[in-house]
Amino acid sequence: MKKADGIIIAVVLTVCAALFLFFRYGEQKHTNQMKAEIYASGRLLQTVSLTDERTREFVIENGKMILSIEQDGVAVSYADCPSRVCVRTGKITLPGQMITCLPNRVIVKLIGYSGFDQEVDVIAR
Repeated sequence: MKKADGIIIAVVLTVCAALFLFFRYGEQKHTNQMKAEIYASGRLLQTVSLTDERTREFVIENGKMILSIEQDGVAVSYADCPSRVCVRTGKITLPGQMITCLPNRVIVKLIGYSGFDQEVDVIAR
């Protein structure tokens, strides 16, 4: 390996590391513009802003669910379904992330500003 090859490899690795760090830690979360949509049986129950912290209880036809709403995300703190996968999912913090409870037929979805343009960039046929 020549000296020039080593320099090229070092430059490429440095650029890759810089891009990784930028995309991993450089994107700002605009939580003041994020909202959580709560769906039950395919119907929108409520849209909740993440600006203030609170706990919401939802009694639905298939059971009961308690959501912990914080400024940086949403988590299911209690669900009376047998598997409790929705509780173990943890807190969702980015737009597009979802918590799903299949036995209760509930979906919690974060929507809002993602830091990228929201327009369609490709037309599919």
